[in-house]
Amino acid sequence: MAEAWELVLHHTYAGTPGVIFDHSPSRRSHGQPVNLIDADFLTDGATTGSGAINFHSGTSMIRVPSSASWRPLGGVRIEMICETDLIRTGGKLITADSFAFGT
Repeated sequence: MAEAWELVLHHTYAGTPGVIFDHSPSRRSHGQPVNLIDADFLTDGATTGSGAINFHSGTSMIRVPSSASWRPLGGVRIEMICETDLIRTGGKLITADSFAFGT
């Protein structure tokens, strides 16, 4: 590997509602919608056609089962664009087995 890091998950949420395809090189981190309906998948996100998801409750999420592409995992870099009311009320943006990011 030429780089010190490797992309192991890339979701855009564009395309068919409910189909959460991993665009990373390994293509092993597809998402599973939990408590989401087709209407929660939006065509436009940060830009026209980029896709977005409306997480309408504390129980809606995208679950990504771990895969061999995540081992070994020495660090995490996350880039996300979100518009959220959680800034005022507090909540979780990402939850994993050994870490979480919230507001």
